[in-house]
Amino acid sequence: MQHENLQILTSYLQSMQWKHPTSPPVVKFRKVISASKVMVSVFSDSEGVLLTDYLEKGKTVTGVYYAGLIRKLREVIKEVRWGKLTQAVFLHHGSALAHTSHVSTPTIHDCGFELLSHPPYWPDLAPSDSHLFRHLKESLRKWAFEDDEDITVAVNK
Repeated sequence: MQHENLQILTSYLQSMQWKHPTSPPVVKFRKVISASKVMVSVFSDSEGVLLTDYLEKGKTVTGVYYAGLIRKLREVIKEVRWGKLTQAVFLHHGSALAHTSHVSTPTIHDCGFELLSHPPYWPDLAPSDSHLFRHLKESLRKWAFEDDEDITVAVNK
């Protein structure tokens, strides 16, 4: 206990500064609270991004949520990739519980998608990690965002 008090006192004393009574007050930097992390699901094909979906703050990706995304994906493919649904549509995703749940797996099959098996993590088989998100993080790293809306606008650009 005494050691902790000594560390706190030492830290406090180190932050103090001697100055002349007539000199202006010392400007201290305040930590700016930046936006928090935002969970985004991105679905793409060989022609580009089809669907991005931002998870509501405080929510978790569940099987029900993911099944809803799969249904949205089917509608987007129907609208922007005419004729693709008559061909085989392959879905490759990770092995997270939401992806393999008893709710999302039947939805994937009901939408007519063929599910590609996903072996244990293999960097070559995770193009989103090695390509999309790596470049996205690099381009956004230099910015400080005030809120989650700023982040979503930047990601969409």
